[in-house]
Amino acid sequence: MAMEPHRRTFDPVTPQAPRLFTLLCVLTIVGNIFLIVINLFKAGMLYTGIESGGVGTGAIGPLQILMLVVILSCAGAAIGAAFMLLGRRLGLRIYAASNIVHLLATVCVMLLWLMTVYLSFMAVLLFFYCFIPVGFLVYFRRNSAWLN
Repeated sequence: MAMEPHRRTFDPVTPQAPRLFTLLCVLTIVGNIFLIVINLFKAGMLYTGIESGGVGTGAIGPLQILMLVVILSCAGAAIGAAFMLLGRRLGLRIYAASNIVHLLATVCVMLLWLMTVYLSFMAVLLFFYCFIPVGFLVYFRRNSAWLN
């Protein structure tokens, strides 16, 4: 009687994220923390401008709301990327929602810059900046098959 060769049984391996996916998640977290810090400085400058009278009273409310939306959307994107690093599909949803809100806020800022003729160049820069979060979102969506 021939002995059957020993068969190895492996435990099912949990799927691993592609290296680029992991790298982009880490870059997203670091980049959004950096954006939060920068926008907190901008909020401080806005507060200083309000106190000194350099910001028109009609612009104070919308600018404060816009600043808060940008900071919260950056926090949401970082949290979403952290969940994606852990393999959670919820992270992609949080990231996508935060990213879309951030892009809408960026469009509002572009419109503000366009209204001031002297700073319309900033609006053009922001337009090209929008390609970065859109590119990350498309990449994350296309490579999200391994997320639970």
